[in-house]
Amino acid sequence: MDEILPASQSKNVLVTHAVGGTYYDDWSKYSSSTWIDYCKRHDLGLYVFNEEISTAKGKKLYWQKLHIGTYLESIGLDIKNVCYLDTDVVISPGAPNIFNEYNPQLIGLISLINNIPYDLEAVLRRVAFLRHSYFSDRYPLDSSLFLPLDPERLYREHGLPPVKDLGCTGVFIFNIRNHGRKLAEWSDYYDHNIETLDGGGEQTHLSHHIISNDLAQWLDYKWQTVWMYEMAWCHPHLYASKNSDKRVIKACIEATLFNCYFLHFAGAWEGSMWKKCDGLFELIEKEKYIEFMNYSRTVLSGDPQGICKPRKNEIIL
Repeated sequence: MDEILPASQSKNVLVTHAVGGTYYDDWSKYSSSTWIDYCKRHDLGLYVFNEEISTAKGKKLYWQKLHIGTYLESIGLDIKNVCYLDTDVVISPGAPNIFNEYNPQLIGLISLINNIPYDLEAVLRRVAFLRHSYFSDRYPLDSSLFLPLDPERLYREHGLPPVKDLGCTGVFIFNIRNHGRKLAEWSDYYDHNIETLDGGGEQTHLSHHIISNDLAQWLDYKWQTVWMYEMAWCHPHLYASKNSDKRVIKACIEATLFNCYFLHFAGAWEGSMWKKCDGLFELIEKEKYIEFMNYSRTVLSGDPQGICKPRKNEIIL
């Protein structure tokens, strides 16, 4: 485990698990600067696990995240709350402190179904059509991509009693004392031969445990804005120009970061745009994001100020 920033007086930390392949190097190159900046602004610790935490009964490495709490507790670190993030999350410079909204009696989770600013079926249809049209004509127009439209069926497909929501477990918050051991027990309940529609991942099962135990605190979509949805709905031109100038891709990512806090580049298709993010924060005017976030929370009077027109030297051509 690498301690990037020590646990602070707040006793709140960001944690990720970057084991196998190039996960650690990619996180360092494309995301880490945004995390470090965020943690310094909000007095948070930052830890990166670069080795296996537990054998997890030979399951895919995704399940390792459920053992983070018990490990941190076992080495005696004075930490209360953990926000786990997948490595492919980029944090907006203006993002507020996520722990200010967290209830430590619950597990913070962001829905893949509810509270998103788009019609779910419409955005998934766009994803399927644009992938089929521009990425690969082998990509089906009807597939398990649409299972979140019927979450009860999704859980039945995994042999689980149905519940009515689904969290994206690329971001979740838990309290070590209240949930650390519980998360590890949920992981240990399943053995290595578990089969899931996402290739052995933990998302459906972890969501089910959290929801069925009435432990979900549903956080705003801004805390895990899904780039797949954003790209299909707001920036569909990127599908046709996936090899275009990086400045165009960065401009779209920067625009999205004005509308969200944590931006998650999940998936093998749209998620590849994450690797266009190197040097992203060198181009972003960080202070403008922070000023905008502060301005967005100010009370406006609406008092008339008179007609204001730009002078010629104020117009950018």
